[in-house]
Amino acid sequence: MSKRKGSKPTLLPLDSPRWKELHFPDFGQFLEDLKNEQAPNPRLDGSAWHAIYGDLYHQATIYPATYAALPHIVRLAEQGTLLQRLDIMYLAGAILVKSFPEGEIPDDLVPAFDEAFDEAKEFSVPTMHEAVRERELVLAAARKKNCGFLGEWLCAFGGLRYPKSGFVAQLSYMEFEDRLESTCAECRKTTLVHFSEQGLVSMRLERGLEVEGSEEHTTIDRAGYGDCIAQGRAIVAERALDWPQEQTPFVLAAWAAAFEDHVMAGRILDLRATISCSHCDHEAELSSTLSPLF
Repeated sequence: MSKRKGSKPTLLPLDSPRWKELHFPDFGQFLEDLKNEQAPNPRLDGSAWHAIYGDLYHQATIYPATYAALPHIVRLAEQGTLLQRLDIMYLAGAILVKSFPEGEIPDDLVPAFDEAFDEAKEFSVPTMHEAVRERELVLAAARKKNCGFLGEWLCAFGGLRYPKSGFVAQLSYMEFEDRLESTCAECRKTTLVHFSEQGLVSMRLERGLEVEGSEEHTTIDRAGYGDCIAQGRAIVAERALDWPQEQTPFVLAAWAAAFEDHVMAGRILDLRATISCSHCDHEAELSSTLSPLF
């Protein structure tokens, strides 16, 4: 997804007959329904936000209609509620990190689609700051949706800058699990990596099952994590739109700490540890072995 500079590209008009060709003839009404759902709940059957994940971003697949629709959806953030902006940020970030296209994408829809990610990146900074201030509100909304929130937001926030970074790849998964799936760059086999109090425990996977007796322990010295988070906090405090890629774990860990999730903050920094593949002993930084899980 290339970035294009210059004046803002034109969005597909809501009254264009092409929406019918894109199999979304009622998109104008759909957009109005999205606007009216001021506390989005994508898990609520029948809601407009639920429809996004059925029609526009289904199991990480995006379609020609997605390219036309996303710029309009991102524009809703300009006048949207905090909860709407957070869900729009997540949608844009998740598409960058995880998606793959299906169908032939018309070239004229690409510029506005690309521009939508820049717009999402711009509002993501003040949105995250507001979310910290309104933490109880967003926690209540997450409980109502019966889901987590921080892993998704951090994945989106980091992914809008560095979508291929291993530090964002499995953040949504990390919120619920104490383990990750690591793929070796040399042998392409999978290792299951568990977080522990002392560091990391790696186990060989064969046909999706853990192989007993294959555990390997990696001890981590976490004494400097406070300094790492402080570096991230300095960037966060500056309301920086971007940062050097190597500072990504510090920024994401700082945001996790701001939301008082110190376990998540520590795990993000643990991703910098060097591990050995449980199959071939190839060594690599854990973050470099991670790909999104769908």
